[in-house]
Amino acid sequence: MVRENQLCRVFPLLWVFVTLSGAGASELPTLAALLSHDAAPYREALDGLRNGLDGVARVESLLLADGEETADSALEALKRLQPRLIVALGGNATRVVLGSFKETPVVAGLILNAGDLANAHNATGVFMEFSMRLQWQWFRKILPRAHTLGVLFNPENSGTRFHELQRMAQESGYSVLAAEVPAPATLPAAFKRLPASLDALWGFEDPKVLSPQTSREILLYSYRNRVPLIGPSANWARAGALYALDRDYDDLGQQCALLVNAILAGAEPRALPPQEPRKVLYYLNLRAAEHMKLEISEDQVRGAREVYR
Repeated sequence: MVRENQLCRVFPLLWVFVTLSGAGASELPTLAALLSHDAAPYREALDGLRNGLDGVARVESLLLADGEETADSALEALKRLQPRLIVALGGNATRVVLGSFKETPVVAGLILNAGDLANAHNATGVFMEFSMRLQWQWFRKILPRAHTLGVLFNPENSGTRFHELQRMAQESGYSVLAAEVPAPATLPAAFKRLPASLDALWGFEDPKVLSPQTSREILLYSYRNRVPLIGPSANWARAGALYALDRDYDDLGQQCALLVNAILAGAEPRALPPQEPRKVLYYLNLRAAEHMKLEISEDQVRGAREVYR
């Protein structure tokens, strides 16, 4: 029989490989991923996270369903796991985790913006909002002839972003007409303040502005007045908005994995600035374009993630 020291001398590289691979799986750090909902974007982000951490960490996933009891049970399960780090996917999961874990490193994903981290010293993440500059660039690319823009916004939640959009538009010679929507019930009055000669309608994703509850009224206004709507997500383009930018949720999970890797390597979460999505997908509704007599180039059609005809 060949002894261990003889095997090491005869096959040194093979011995190192076998030793490391045999020890690695059991010594991987355990991470926990808490999902706000059992929906496709969350599952895709979780897949991206796991792929990005393959061979680096073991990821235990937990679901945070609606209701206080399920939140409590999820927290108990997290505490039992004693994870090295927690990945919170979604705003609800992020709030629950940050409310109970003050020292455990947290990487948040599928949150609206960096404000959802509430300046927590133990957290960083990848948010879903695209910068206004990037959104403005896409607007000019897809609607180059549009120069009068109506904007629906809630001053309380999106006033800062509206003023940023207004400044960029005015610097480029565009006319921006504000329509404040402090509550869904004020939508009809907001529409009355907008002229019939609009070239496009922009709205900020907000429970009081662009939301499932207001979508029908906004889409009807867009179609009746032949004013193309810029939607905040693929679902809006599918429903009738001319176009929408959206995220690659698998890639968002992989972005979270990069932050996890950095923290596992010794970085402090607060030293890692929250990031916006690095990948932009766009969706086109050619039925809306035809109804509004707009020309969309073949290049733009070919580059879209999905086209609704």
